[in-house]
Amino acid sequence: MSFKQQYSELPDALFQSICPEQVVEPELVVFNHNLSKQLILPKEFEHRDVNFLSGNKIVETSTPFALGYAGHQFGNLVPQLGDGRAHLLGQVVSKKGNDVDLQLKGSGKTRYSRGGDGKSTLKSALREYIVSEYLNTLNISTCRSLYVLCGNESIMRNEPEQVGLVCRVAKSHIRIGSFQFAAMHQDTHVLKSLADFTINQLYPELNNSNNPYLALFEIVSEQLSKLVASWMAHGFIHGVMNTDNILLSGEAIDFGPCAFMGAYQPTQVFSSIDRQGRYAFQNQPGIMHWNLARLAESLIPLVDVREEQAIALLTKALNKFPVLYEQHYHALMSEKLAINSADKTSKDIITSLLKFMSDEGLDYRATFTDLTNSFIRKDENLKINSSDWFNYWQKQINLDLVDRMCHVNPKQHFYNVTIEKLLDLCVAEPLQASNYIEQYFAALHDDESTHLLANHGFDKAYRTYCGT
Repeated sequence: MSFKQQYSELPDALFQSICPEQVVEPELVVFNHNLSKQLILPKEFEHRDVNFLSGNKIVETSTPFALGYAGHQFGNLVPQLGDGRAHLLGQVVSKKGNDVDLQLKGSGKTRYSRGGDGKSTLKSALREYIVSEYLNTLNISTCRSLYVLCGNESIMRNEPEQVGLVCRVAKSHIRIGSFQFAAMHQDTHVLKSLADFTINQLYPELNNSNNPYLALFEIVSEQLSKLVASWMAHGFIHGVMNTDNILLSGEAIDFGPCAFMGAYQPTQVFSSIDRQGRYAFQNQPGIMHWNLARLAESLIPLVDVREEQAIALLTKALNKFPVLYEQHYHALMSEKLAINSADKTSKDIITSLLKFMSDEGLDYRATFTDLTNSFIRKDENLKINSSDWFNYWQKQINLDLVDRMCHVNPKQHFYNVTIEKLLDLCVAEPLQASNYIEQYFAALHDDESTHLLANHGFDKAYRTYCGT
């Protein structure tokens, strides 16, 4: 199987053709066998040749490049960002029939590096792998990770750290910031080329629409409403929802600052750089709505030659987002409680539960697991079981939905302390990393596992970082 080079169809202004930097003595740390079985990979990748996996050698059909994009970072527009430490190798075909991107992250400088060294630490590469694969187990739409490599070299962060690279797999790496970047060229051809490319790559059915660019905005709004609803249902805190971190494919991306809710606090922030709480847990739906407004602004010239008409059409579509989000969120939360989402009492049950968790400092994700277990095992030893809310909920349970509740509420959870412990083990013994990761992921399906225990005291001082 050869690489495809679809991004080469884009105007030169939107990317830089550039090869990855050489890695000193690359070594394979972990390889995602399950994911690789879903892809038709070049033979060099199937054989796990580390020289090709690292980018030291380039597959004949690959022409690596870095994408340019802009972005609102914490509400402030930065006109040029781009892949400052990533190289997109090309597209391969998944066995579902669609094309997916393979991108090396931590692979060296590009013209978008802005003074950075273009490298990643082994710890940050492993974090990308672990978090993205964990999100996938939760059925959250996400980029995946195919493998992690290390090199026999160090880079300076707070202290010298070993170099690492991760190969990221996504339907597309086009971001809201990509459209902002294209719109800033004040050349409708550049913007139209990007929009046409995105439609053909992700949503080819839109080519039959009367207004494909408005339809693109509408379908992206739908996908992103589903994405943020799933974050909220599973207690995921992205940490840095800048417009350059939001993909039009509706996949989660960039996992340095992210974390997971422990004791339920709607205002929870873990990211060290989010000092004002802009991206706090409870703010995520509103921020996604705000980000979509920035995409709408970029699409104005394409939606209608009459600016006022274009703004009116996009505004109408944008205003549907809160309803879309609420529908998806309510459906997911109803599933987690085995209640009928159409019942008038369902919203009150969910709202009352969240208030009870907040007042009592209950673990957000474990509460749903405990409720599932209390129903199956009739366990009466939990604090919530003696509450008025519990009695109220029991009367509303739909027995036909209990199997679904058991399916969507995991038996075990990765906590922030779990992820950090796993990372420390993997960094200390990179050649054992694959075994450690396999053990921890297996524990997710084990009722009796002691690997994955909450530590809310750990969370009080826990901070996450963008991390390179």
